[in-house]
Amino acid sequence: MSIHRMRVKNTSDFPDHLVCRTWDGTTEGDTDVLVAKPYLLRRTPFDGQERGGATIVFTSMKTRTLTLDGDTEDQVVIPPYLLNDEINAALGIVDGTGVEHLGEPVRYLDLNVDGREWMKDAG
Repeated sequence: MSIHRMRVKNTSDFPDHLVCRTWDGTTEGDTDVLVAKPYLLRRTPFDGQERGGATIVFTSMKTRTLTLDGDTEDQVVIPPYLLNDEINAALGIVDGTGVEHLGEPVRYLDLNVDGREWMKDAG
C-alpha cells in the first residue's frame, strides 16, 4: 500500500468518492484521480437503510437526515470537504475500496486523517 498527498477538486457530484489531483506541496498534478470516501461517509451503503436503530435518508449529496426513536436530525460532514483541501489517500487496498465509477473500480481511499464525520447540521 502506498499513501499519496492529494488536493480535492470536486466535492459535490458523487456520493461515494471525490475527484482529486496529486499534490506535492508545490505542484498539483494535471490528471483527475478518483478517491473513495471513507465507508461511513458514503451515501450508497446507507441511504434509506437502518443502522444501529436509526434510519438514514440522504436529502442531497452533502446532507442526510437521521431518525432515531421518532427524533430527527439533519446532518452534514464536519469538517466539510472543500475545494483544494489536502487529503491523504491510500492506493493498493487489498480487496479494493468497494466503490465504482462508470463501472470501473475506484482504487484510492481517503484515509480520513482529518477525522471527518456526520454531525448535526448547525446551519
